[in-house]
Amino acid sequence: MSIYITAQNNSSGKVTIGDSSVDFSVLANKIVEIPIPYDKAHISPNLSNTLIKNKGIHIVVDPGQAKVAVFAFISASARSEAYIVLPKEAMGQEYYAIGHEGKPVPNFEENGTPGQHYLIVTAVEPNTRIVITKPDKSVVTTLLPDAGDVYQLTSDQEFSGTKVQSTNCSTFAVYTGHSGIAFNHATQDLTSFDPLVQQLFPTESWGRTYGLIPFSNRNYFYKVVAAEDNTEIRINGQVQAVLNAGGSYIPANLPLTQPLLLSANNPVCVAQFAYVQADLSPDPGVVTFGDPDMVVLNPEEYNIKRITLFASFDRTPEYFLNIFMKTSGTASFKINGATPSGVWKKMPTDPSYSYIQIEFNQYTLNQRSLTLTADEGFNAMAYGFGEFESYAYSAGTNLAIKNYLRLTNVNANVTDVNACINEPLSVKVVLPAKANKLTWSFEDQSLNFTEVSPPARIFKNEDGATQFEYTYNNGVVRYNRLGIHQITLTADLDPGTNPCPEDSRLKVYTYNFEISEPNFTVPDTVEVLAGGTAKINGLPGTGNLTYRWSPSFGISDPNIVNPIVTAEQSTMYTVTAYSDLGCSIAKPVFVKVVDKLQVPNTFSPNGDNVNDVWNLKLLDTYENALVEIFNRYGQVIYRNVGYKIPFDGYFQGQPLPVGTYYYVISPRNGKKNLTGSLTIIR
Repeated sequence: MSIYITAQNNSSGKVTIGDSSVDFSVLANKIVEIPIPYDKAHISPNLSNTLIKNKGIHIVVDPGQAKVAVFAFISASARSEAYIVLPKEAMGQEYYAIGHEGKPVPNFEENGTPGQHYLIVTAVEPNTRIVITKPDKSVVTTLLPDAGDVYQLTSDQEFSGTKVQSTNCSTFAVYTGHSGIAFNHATQDLTSFDPLVQQLFPTESWGRTYGLIPFSNRNYFYKVVAAEDNTEIRINGQVQAVLNAGGSYIPANLPLTQPLLLSANNPVCVAQFAYVQADLSPDPGVVTFGDPDMVVLNPEEYNIKRITLFASFDRTPEYFLNIFMKTSGTASFKINGATPSGVWKKMPTDPSYSYIQIEFNQYTLNQRSLTLTADEGFNAMAYGFGEFESYAYSAGTNLAIKNYLRLTNVNANVTDVNACINEPLSVKVVLPAKANKLTWSFEDQSLNFTEVSPPARIFKNEDGATQFEYTYNNGVVRYNRLGIHQITLTADLDPGTNPCPEDSRLKVYTYNFEISEPNFTVPDTVEVLAGGTAKINGLPGTGNLTYRWSPSFGISDPNIVNPIVTAEQSTMYTVTAYSDLGCSIAKPVFVKVVDKLQVPNTFSPNGDNVNDVWNLKLLDTYENALVEIFNRYGQVIYRNVGYKIPFDGYFQGQPLPVGTYYYVISPRNGKKNLTGSLTIIR
C-alpha cells in the first residue's frame, strides 16, 4: 500500500502507523508517496468481526502548514485499486454501504480464504460506539475505545444498504469493498478478479445530481443507494425507481456505454463499476485492457475547482481522466496550466452539462502528478487499466462539513475560506448546535475573546439540517503576513439543541486558512519607438485574477496582463490585479518612448558573440517596417518585415565579404525612410 499526498501550497506533516511514524513534506502542486509496509496495512481474515487495536493510519499536517489531499493505492501481483481519503472534518456519524454481488476469487492456497465482501470502521475519536444494521435487520454493535481502533466485518453477501452509525455522535470513517471479485456480463471469465476498496461518503455529503461518464471505450454499470424513504431515481429526467432508506437500484439493461445524467429528489450514493476484461469492450471482437472496479462518485453539489492527483503506471499502462462540469465553465478547465487535448461533449439530454475523457500513458505523461483547475466547479474521476488490472478513484470532493470558518473581506464584501493581506475581516463560524459560550483564540493573543450566550443566526442547510452561525464580536481582524494562519474556537454546546445530547464536553474546533495577495509579474520598463507598438510581457498569477490598466489610452485591452501598447510619448502606466477574495495589488510599468532609431554603421559577424548581428534596437516596435540591404551592385542581399530576424552578414548561407553595403529602412507608418551605408568587419 502507498499513500499519495498533494497540496496546493507547500506543506509538511507526519504519517503515523501503529507505533511508528514517518515525516513528509510536499511542494505546491506536487505529490509525495509514503509506502506503507505490508504488515502495517494488511488485515488478516482471521481478525474479521473483531476489534483490531491501533490499526488506523493517521495523517496530520504540521501546525501552520497548508491543508493536503490524500489518496491511497493498493497493489499486488495482478491486483490494484485506489481511493480518495477523506479528512476528519468531512467524516460523519451515519453511513450506508454500497457494493455489488459478483464471483469471488476462489481459494487457491491451503488454508486460504476465498474472496469476501468487507466493511471496515475506523475510529477517529475515543469511545466510538457503533451500530451496524444489515438489510436483513440483523444488528452488530461494537465499541472502539481509542482513536485508530478498527472493526472489520466480512461476509459472503454484499453490504449494500447496510447502515452504519454511531450512538454517541462520534464521527468515524467507513471503508467498503471486496478482497477479490469478478463482475461478468456475457462471458464466464473466471480469471479476471480484482480487489475493491472505497471510503464511503457520510449521508450528509450525498448529493442529488451525478454525471455518469463511461470508462473510456468500455462497458460499465452503476448502482444507487438511498438514505430516505420515497427517493425517486431519475435517469435523463425519467423516473426509473422509487427507493426506501437502504434500498438500492441497478439498471436492468446492461452493459452501459453512454453518458447518463442521474438525479434524485433526496440525496443518494452512486457507485460506478467496471466488468471483467473479457466483458469490458463494447465491441466483442476487440480485447480491451482492464479488470473489475468500483468507484464512489462525487455529486455535482460538492464539485471542486482545484486538485492535484496522482497517476500510476506500475502495471496499468493506460491512464484516463473523466471530467464532468457545467458547459459554461469548460473553457477555463486546465491540466498543469494547459488546455487539455480532447473534445468536450455535451450531455445528450442536458446540454448545460459537458464531459471530456482524457487519455495519458507513461510516454505522454512524464510526471506522476496532475493539477486540475477551473474557474467553475467540476467533478473528476481518475482511473487506470492494464492487462487484468485496474484502479479508479474520485479525484477530489468538497464534502459537506458540519462546522466551518468563513472570512468576510469587509471592504470588498467577499466571503471565503481564505482572505487577503491587510484587509479588515469579519470572522464567522458555522456550528451544528447552539453554543452557551464561545472562546476565540488567535495567533495575536490580544484578539482573544470569550462571549457568553453569543447571538446566533439559525438556518437550515441544503440537506435540511439546522446550523448556527456565530460572528466574532470583538471588532475586525487583519493579517499582515502571507501564508497559513490558524484560529481555534472552544465551544460550550447547549445540550438542549446539541444533536449529540450524550456529549456534554466542550468542543474544540481548529481552522487553518491562507492569507494571500494577487501574484503576477510585469516588467518595470518597456521601450518603444515613437509611434511604435510593443507587447507588455506580463505573466498572469495563480488563481482567477482580473486586471485593469490605468490610463487606458494606448492599451490594446485594459483587462489583460499582457496588452499591446502604442505610444507617442513616455507614460507611466499602472496595472491593478484583483482576486476572487477581493484582494488587489497595483504595479507600475513605465513605457519609455525613444524618439529616434539608432542605426549602427558597422558590425562584426565573426562568431565571437559580440556585435555578431546588425542590432537595430527597438525597430521591432515598428511591426510593419521594411528593412532592405544592398551590395554595391544594387543586389538585394537581405529583406525582412518587422526586423524579427536580424541581419547576420550572411547571404544564401554564405558569409558576405568585408566591405560596405547600403540599407533602406522604411517604417511604413508615416515616419520618414532612413538610408545609409553599413560596413561589415571580420
